[in-house]
Amino acid sequence: MNLIERAIFEVDGFQEVYEKFLRKIRINGLSVSTSINYGRALAHLALQFRLVPTKLTQEQIEEYLFSLKSKEPVPSETMFKFTIY
Repeated sequence: MNLIERAIFEVDGFQEVYEKFLRKIRINGLSVSTSINYGRALAHLALQFRLVPTKLTQEQIEEYLFSLKSKEPVPSETMFKFTIY
């Protein structure tokens, strides 16, 4: 089971949010690869808090982003950008 499938299985409402997200990504003309990478970032965030990202507070999101920047090795800037997109 990949990260996105895990989030769909474990986080209530993630599938609906993910499907809306995919629709927006495709409307904006982004590649399938980009949508997968953004989707993984969303899934990771959802799994961290056990909530869909749309229900997170600003403080929770900032806490998560700070934790990303504090990890060793530091995630790439691209991963960070995928998360905040």
